[in-house]
Amino acid sequence: MILSFIGVENIYSGIILHSQLHPKQIKALNTPANLYFWRAVLSRWLLAALLKPVSCQALREKLCQNRAMTISKKLLSTDERVLRHMHEHIKIILLNIIATVLILAAVAVGLVYMPDSVLPWGQWMLGILGVVLVIIVFFIPWLKWITTTFTITNRRIITRSGIFNKNGHDIPLSRISNVAYNRSLIDRVFGCGTLILETSADSPVTLRDIPRVEQVHVELTDMLFASERNTSFQDLDE
Repeated sequence: MILSFIGVENIYSGIILHSQLHPKQIKALNTPANLYFWRAVLSRWLLAALLKPVSCQALREKLCQNRAMTISKKLLSTDERVLRHMHEHIKIILLNIIATVLILAAVAVGLVYMPDSVLPWGQWMLGILGVVLVIIVFFIPWLKWITTTFTITNRRIITRSGIFNKNGHDIPLSRISNVAYNRSLIDRVFGCGTLILETSADSPVTLRDIPRVEQVHVELTDMLFASERNTSFQDLDE
């Protein structure tokens, strides 16, 4: 099961609401009875955030969206159409997601069981530390993942990567002589693999962590064989 983040927004909203109260109201809320009540509520929110499962299919639809997300039509030539648009498989940031869940859990537990002697500045310091860790552990790797794309059109394969400095590489289908793939045991578990494109260059082009690599391999092979058959028929007609 993959853990969801449902409930974390409620925790964040409660912290923001607490910070917007008048000092007298905060002092009234910080009585032992009220602190016990809010700690119990926060514990329930934490359990709801960590224990409520979400299906892999829903996560794939939310994060990948391979069919819906495509490159700009301005980057395509005349009569060129997008056949498949992909990101790297989400397994490359799976450890980051798990680490983020653990960080949020640790911050929530720290807020619940923080000694009264360090309130309220201890809450702010712990919250700031949690935000910084989430940015480093999750947000930056997620940006790298979301900006790395592989696009297959009826004429070429387009790769794009980079958050601020963009890197791009286009491979015309006419230059590809052979298509192969490689799948390790972990790749087979996650349903991805490495696509190997042999071109006229000395070293082949390797595209790692391609989702549904077997299906992509079949589609590329069909396109290459179709183009070769069309070329052969044109030569015979001439």
